[in-house]
Amino acid sequence: LVKYIPEWVPGASFQTQAKIWKEYGRKMTDLPFQTTKAAIAAGTAEPSFTSSHLEAIAAKKDSPPDAEEVIKNTAAVIFAGGADTTVNSLATFVLAMILFPEVQKKAQAELDDAIGSDRLPEFGDKSSLPYTVAIYKETMRWHPLLPLGVPHAVSEDDVIEGYFIPKGAIICGNTWYAEYSADFGPDTNKFIPERFLQAGIRSPGNTGAFGFGRRICPGRFMAEDSLFISIASILHLFEISGPRDSSGNETPVQYEWTSGIFSSPTDFQCTIKPRSKAAEELI
Repeated sequence: LVKYIPEWVPGASFQTQAKIWKEYGRKMTDLPFQTTKAAIAAGTAEPSFTSSHLEAIAAKKDSPPDAEEVIKNTAAVIFAGGADTTVNSLATFVLAMILFPEVQKKAQAELDDAIGSDRLPEFGDKSSLPYTVAIYKETMRWHPLLPLGVPHAVSEDDVIEGYFIPKGAIICGNTWYAEYSADFGPDTNKFIPERFLQAGIRSPGNTGAFGFGRRICPGRFMAEDSLFISIASILHLFEISGPRDSSGNETPVQYEWTSGIFSSPTDFQCTIKPRSKAAEELI
């Protein structure tokens, strides 16, 4: 019934805000798609998911009538799923390196021993970098990007610990609670990658960081690989520390966490510089 409340009713300003958000969603879906179509028509389109699929259906005579709509919406989901997630997770990682500098030093020692200074990390190095792998897992656990996951609809009536949940009810999985449970050991409010070097500790990717059930994030494996290679490369090349004052002395980092479906650090100041001359040459 809430959706029928007029915008002018006190307390119903959410109606106006909902229209604004709906328009954002429409633009995110439509504008990149129309831009790609125009580029295809002009012969200037770069290879992409959208361009390749549009060209494929153009070559067929029996494409379904909704084929373009499916391509447009699928491309929008891919964009929305990857635009904020990996970038914001990396922001959380950078903040963690400032707050827990000892973690950075351990990872850099591991990278130096396993890789040396004459090349960048590669995906094939993953098995040789257990501590770096533990860092990207701890990044996902320490501050879950989606604290309450993505809303799901119950497909049939259910009873959970005495609570009746009717079919069609909207539920949210409490990812934050899952990632801060005692299953991850003590001091879950601290950034401690070592917890993932212990036997029996499950990866956050399997405990809610990417959602639950049949609707778990289909891009989770690519996301984990992206986090790994990004974190490994950043740590291999750069020294991350807090902001500096006018005299060059490090000062405490000032930050807050955003509130909403996504939770990540607000913009904060920091210092990032190459670790060495060899790192500069690799950059």
